Amino acid sequence: MDSIIALAPPTIDPAAGLIALFALLFVPHVYKGTLLLGSNSGYDNSNPRGHVERSISQLQKTAEKGSKDEKHAAIGQIKAIQRAAAAHSNGIEFFCFFAAAVILARVVGVDATFVARATTVAVASRAAYTVVYLFGSSQAVAGIRSLIWAVGLGSVFSLLWKASATDGGLASTLFA
Repeated sequence: MDSIIALAPPTIDPAAGLIALFALLFVPHVYKGTLLLGSNSGYDNSNPRGHVERSISQLQKTAEKGSKDEKHAAIGQIKAIQRAAAAHSNGIEFFCFFAAAVILARVVGVDATFVARATTVAVASRAAYTVVYLFGSSQAVAGIRSLIWAVGLGSVFSLLWKASATDGGLASTLFA
């Protein structure tokens, strides 16, 4: 993973990376909201999580009883809403691990250029991952999405590993 990180320009500092990833994790959520607004069920801001379930339930009824075109459109909307919800959840999960890794790396004194490069890789991979997750529904695209996810996770692992090695932890003793 270090060789991939070494190819990245150190263009995104940790603070900007945290801001970018925080903003990126809401892109699927906003997209899901636009899908829900377009599902002919309006939007219930008093119970937004329940609204998603009700909208999907209404779309499932359309898929069961509607014309062929209505069924196809309803199934497509259901899948898009589910992908957006999953991408949002995954973004939250990734953000937590990245934030911990990048803060730890800076606190223990990992080289700032390495941290900036790893941050650049993390942000770029998450941006690509989000787009692919939202708009790619085939099995081939899902495989590409998994590879992109692995690159992002690898950048987090590299930050944690470098932090351990810098601080004299397990990483420094395994490969000394």
